[in-house]
Amino acid sequence: MLLIGIDLVLGPLLTLIVYRHGKKGMAFDIAFIATVQVAALVYGMSVIAESRPVFVVVSKDMTFLTTASGVSDADLAAAKAADFRRRSWTGPLLVAAPEPDTAKGREELMDSGLAGKDINALPKFFAPFDKAGAGVIQNSLPYRALTAHASTRALADSFATERGLAIENLYVQPLRGRNPEKDLTIVFDLRDQTVVGVIAVDPWPALEAHKRGTD
Repeated sequence: MLLIGIDLVLGPLLTLIVYRHGKKGMAFDIAFIATVQVAALVYGMSVIAESRPVFVVVSKDMTFLTTASGVSDADLAAAKAADFRRRSWTGPLLVAAPEPDTAKGREELMDSGLAGKDINALPKFFAPFDKAGAGVIQNSLPYRALTAHASTRALADSFATERGLAIENLYVQPLRGRNPEKDLTIVFDLRDQTVVGVIAVDPWPALEAHKRGTD
């Protein structure tokens, strides 16, 4: 929508402002506006392409939305599966990112995290969600933690009721997207390892309360 708005300003609106029948240099003005409009369009499309989501990465305690610019070519090339070596153009690919099963892998992941690159930017640790999804989901927050907390109860109850869901089969994780200061909640069904949906609510208060209650 922003891109459309910019092109409307740079194109028809500017043309309307400068157009005068018989004005000297009118052809140059129109050509200049068209050039600026095309340049803005190309730049805007490149920004959109770089910020498009390419992976939804489910780890043991958080789900990440990874954009095209959030993963390097070198890290893509290190992925074990061919599907994880490319940036999707048809929507984000749902993948699991279980904790490495070797001491070397865990150490590498820790060092990478300290350097600012979390597991969601390291396709070498990705696994097909249909095979490894259950392992990461079952370590997540049970849905009842949302319905038990005052800050999330109303939205959690309505989400489950509208979809006729049995909450004992549901698990949730914080969903971190483009805005790291505002996490959402992603909901999984453990029975068939599917994503049920996303709730526009901050899950952290419920998560922390549940942890205090179970520790």
